[in-house]
Amino acid sequence: MYIEEQHRTHKILESLGFVVVAMSKKDHGSDVIIAKREDSGLTIYGLGEIKTRKMAGEVPLTRHYLEKNGGYLVTYDKIRRGCDLAFRLGVPFFLIVRMLHDNVMMIWRITDEEGLFLFDFDRRFSSSQKTCNGGVAQRDNAYLPVDKAKIIDCAFR
Repeated sequence: MYIEEQHRTHKILESLGFVVVAMSKKDHGSDVIIAKREDSGLTIYGLGEIKTRKMAGEVPLTRHYLEKNGGYLVTYDKIRRGCDLAFRLGVPFFLIVRMLHDNVMMIWRITDEEGLFLFDFDRRFSSSQKTCNGGVAQRDNAYLPVDKAKIIDCAFR
């Protein structure tokens, strides 16, 4: 289910005028290259990590849930690896989360082209789901604030 939903997220981004190029390796450092068509051809706009989620454990994942629980939880290692790779390419790093219950996409531009963080976020060791298939892991996690995300309604896309 999740890979099909991730492909749907790609299509939504493409409907917004982007070209989305998936990485060939499953565990890369980011999921996609985000580009735009320009007169001279394709230009890389950024690197992105894409998450498509329905639940936060046993609770529906919604904006309200994120606001009440300190933001969107993502492993800091995912942030660090994506930011490092984006910096080497001289582009921003984005975390893109499509929340199925709210039918919205939240997009955090985490770094600029110089690799500098664009906002502060909480970071702490905590328990989280190991993979989308379950399990529990104790990790260094980042909590991205809802008010730093661009929110896109996906209902009509």
